[in-house]
Amino acid sequence: MSMRILVWGAGPVGLYLGVCLEEAGAEVHFLGRRKVLEPLKEGFLIEEEGARREVKNLRVFFDLEEVRGTSYDWAIIAFKSHHNLAVAPQLSTVQARKILVVQNGIGNEEFFMGYHNGVASGAFTKVVHIKDGVLKASKGGIGLAPEGIVEDLSALFALRTQVAIYPDYRPMKWSKLLLNILGSPIACALNLPPQDYMYDKRGIWLEKILLKEFLGLIRKIGIPLVNLPGYPVKLFPLLPYLPAGLFRRISKARGEKLPSLLADSREGRPLEIGALLLNPLKEAEKHNYPMPLASLIYKILEGTRTTTLNSLYKEYLKTV
Repeated sequence: MSMRILVWGAGPVGLYLGVCLEEAGAEVHFLGRRKVLEPLKEGFLIEEEGARREVKNLRVFFDLEEVRGTSYDWAIIAFKSHHNLAVAPQLSTVQARKILVVQNGIGNEEFFMGYHNGVASGAFTKVVHIKDGVLKASKGGIGLAPEGIVEDLSALFALRTQVAIYPDYRPMKWSKLLLNILGSPIACALNLPPQDYMYDKRGIWLEKILLKEFLGLIRKIGIPLVNLPGYPVKLFPLLPYLPAGLFRRISKARGEKLPSLLADSREGRPLEIGALLLNPLKEAEKHNYPMPLASLIYKILEGTRTTTLNSLYKEYLKTV
């Protein structure tokens, strides 16, 4: 019998993962916002690795009541983490044996473990965005953890994309956090794409400082870095010591896609600063590890304000 899977939060990430599972033979149901899914349910294109393929006839739902009474092997949590508190009490509506949390940031798995006994973790490393009915996907794949829980799901994913399995989800998620931090919080604080401020040596210097803070926290906690599909994260401790020209190339990794925090800010959506900044800062406080730049950026974003590169540079210098 094929597996039945619910993708809860069918934005670009949820759509891509769900389509991969459906192409691998699963029965996939997509639960998401009507304005997002309604135009796509009849069909859209996926473009990756220089080729396009057509997706048709998605099974879409717009309300939890529509999936009540349906049993699922897996529910994939793909909505943004700032929805967690509102959505968690509704988990009992979804009859899923296991849950895969693919949200960015730290603390989401622990949160859902308070509501479900079968929680697994995913780290999606492709950059995906959809425009004019075309979902574009970059290199990468998905990491899954812990082994022993995710084998059935990994076997399906492996038919359509690169997969890596890890014994512990924490190294995987902290390693993924480094990808989320590069060129994103500072871009949002400045309301500029990374390439627009990394031409300035102060912009590159601040990016390197922020990366050093997160690398230092990970070392302090004692969590090892792991390579993720498409990304040699174990080499990231070398990035702050790269020449400016090489480091600047990081800003081009997303292609035409804006960093997620900046994109959400410009669209007026809530920011995922809880999982991406606040929870790591709480861990830093527990371990008596200072992160002055991360703290400054969090305060700027929490206050829903932006700043200039010169002001951010000067404010940071006052903290050290």
